[in-house]
Amino acid sequence: MSPRFKKIYLFVMVVVPFLVYCGYYYGEMIRKAPFKFEDFQTIKVDFIAPGGREAHIDIAKGTVDYLLPGRGAVKDTISFSSDELQEFHRILYTNNFFEMPHEMQNEGSADSTTGVYTIDAIYERKQYKVAYETNYRGERRYKDKIERIIAFIESNMKKKLENN
Repeated sequence: MSPRFKKIYLFVMVVVPFLVYCGYYYGEMIRKAPFKFEDFQTIKVDFIAPGGREAHIDIAKGTVDYLLPGRGAVKDTISFSSDELQEFHRILYTNNFFEMPHEMQNEGSADSTTGVYTIDAIYERKQYKVAYETNYRGERRYKDKIERIIAFIESNMKKKLENN
């Protein structure tokens, strides 16, 4: 082999794949870059359950609205510290919220016995929204992660409401 051919071979077999990998890796980082805590504004969660029950939560504003059949609307306000808001942001990231499909609902007719969560993460320059049906039969990995996010949000809201 000539020295020139060796250099070309080395370049094609080592350098080009490395550059392609770097482009893929950093491309993903850049795609998710706008979702950083400094740009975080709020997380809105809407839950519509069968039988007319509804819940609307805005994390940053601290507003919690419940619509209960027979009792009417219940409104409450709570406040979260900056550390708690950062924990909400972190739970979205650790559960890959920004890589989930926007629609996590079953194909076909709507099931009247199923609740629907709509989680909307709002940042300064970007917004990401996921609609999740509680009896979703799609990919298990997405279902587990979205349920962890919902459980985290609900448990923190419940703690705050009990302390009010």
